[in-house]
Amino acid sequence: PAKANLLRLVSAMGKSCATPSPTYKYNPATPWIGLSPALACWLGSLTEMQATWRSDFPPSDPSQARFGNPQFRAWHSRLVERSIAMVHAILKVHAEQPAPHENGEYDESLLLAAHETGQEAAKTVMTLESIEPRQDRLVIGELCAYLHDAFGHAVRLDYGTGHESSYQVFLYALCKLGCFGAAEQTSEPSSSETPPGPPSTQRLQAITISLYHAYLKVTRQLQTDYMLEPAGSHGVWGLDDYHCLPFYFGACQLQAQENGSS
Repeated sequence: PAKANLLRLVSAMGKSCATPSPTYKYNPATPWIGLSPALACWLGSLTEMQATWRSDFPPSDPSQARFGNPQFRAWHSRLVERSIAMVHAILKVHAEQPAPHENGEYDESLLLAAHETGQEAAKTVMTLESIEPRQDRLVIGELCAYLHDAFGHAVRLDYGTGHESSYQVFLYALCKLGCFGAAEQTSEPSSSETPPGPPSTQRLQAITISLYHAYLKVTRQLQTDYMLEPAGSHGVWGLDDYHCLPFYFGACQLQAQENGSS
């Protein structure tokens, strides 16, 4: 069931990109627009990772190896070190976020504040033992495991579609926790025993475009600057040595353009 649900989410994300939206348009100046506060928080962490982490660990002499700059291990160690704080921030923002407006959207000021919270989390070190209750520690520990595998392998110094898949599983887990946000505001309070409602098509489109754009900015930086070896490259038979899903989502966006002009 988990595999089928994961594939359904990927399909739904693609279909959302293939559906022309009369109100949502991605703006790189305000990429948090259209997200839930929890995902705006994660977007902030990705933004901070891309903006500052690489400069703290500049690549060593590239002539040492054809692939795999060893400084990537230091970058990945920081990911492991700070992932608990980043995931904890996502769940904390989700738990404290107010109900959306009747149209299912959130105030831009709230999303900006969540984005800034995520940026601060990417500068913070926490331990699992400092988190209460114990159930939160279990959830954060599992989410961090997927996050650690989403940006490449620190020993092999490579990156491939398996790492990209780990990122998608991380997003799927956040979806199951309700962090995507429901399509409509409900009059009944939510609880841990009530499964979250599905996000709207417009919300899913914002999630797909914003979070994958930010993720790609980080991973392309890692692949280029640390010369990560393609994991499982198919050479000329593959669209790309490192990624797969962005091509699928991009093809869906092209379909949306055709549908919008027809």
